[in-house]
Amino acid sequence: MSVHSSSVDCPVVGLHVLPYQRFNNAITWYPIKVQIANQCFEMKFEYTDFVHFSRNLHQEYNLKKTLTMIKKEYNFLRKGNQKYIDRQLEIEKFCNQILLLPSSVTCSNLVLDFFSKQQQKPKPSIRYSTLKRVFSLKSSSSSSTISAGRAIEQTTTTPPPQLSIISSATSSILFNASVCSSEEVDPSMIKFKIVYDCNNIIIIRVKRTISFEKLVSQVIQKFALLSILLHEQLSFGFCENTRNSSASSIIYSDAPDHIIAKEHDLLLNMQSKWSALYKVTLRCII
Repeated sequence: MSVHSSSVDCPVVGLHVLPYQRFNNAITWYPIKVQIANQCFEMKFEYTDFVHFSRNLHQEYNLKKTLTMIKKEYNFLRKGNQKYIDRQLEIEKFCNQILLLPSSVTCSNLVLDFFSKQQQKPKPSIRYSTLKRVFSLKSSSSSSTISAGRAIEQTTTTPPPQLSIISSATSSILFNASVCSSEEVDPSMIKFKIVYDCNNIIIIRVKRTISFEKLVSQVIQKFALLSILLHEQLSFGFCENTRNSSASSIIYSDAPDHIIAKEHDLLLNMQSKWSALYKVTLRCII
């Protein structure tokens, strides 16, 4: 959701909070499209950035009644993706409130510096340092059978390992830490790949005892982050021959073999068809 400042004199005229990004259980980013005057650019923040920014604003100005105080402990007890969804919504509310404040605040150096493109410096990636150490160990192990001169040559000419960057198109698919390829299979849990269309897919991992109402609620919340609003009367289609098929094959396949539209349908499939499966693909039926 985006909001625009009511003050025409303020350089920061618009903030658009994008879906959070979390890849390979590394740092969680909260990207924001910032519109300053005639410029529009994207910035990435960590949640702690907003914690400090909020604290500084409240220390500098009397904003107790008009601006949310972001606290790290606010949703500390939340588990899994819900914590990051709650934080994203909290940041969105916070940004909306900022642009409704008097120009003495929104045009202050404190606000302008925080949303200034020049102020944001690249932050070191913990994944890069970890991979660099792993590759270094591998190189050290293999070099024992190579001459010292060749080992030095390889060290100086081999570029550091590059981290794979997920494209913006792929990032719209909410894999954000919902799935970890190395995680152990928990028999009490099941993964659902929920397909809306070929470009909008989410993956959620839930307990097998989850209620139908709660499952629908989680799916609606996830797709809302992709700007897709689903009705509460949502149901799902399941094809037995496409349990792990691609999204395109599910979208263009025939009518589903089974419809999950109420608590009884979900319970029946959990106890029978999905009892031996840990991953199931469902299609949204609107």
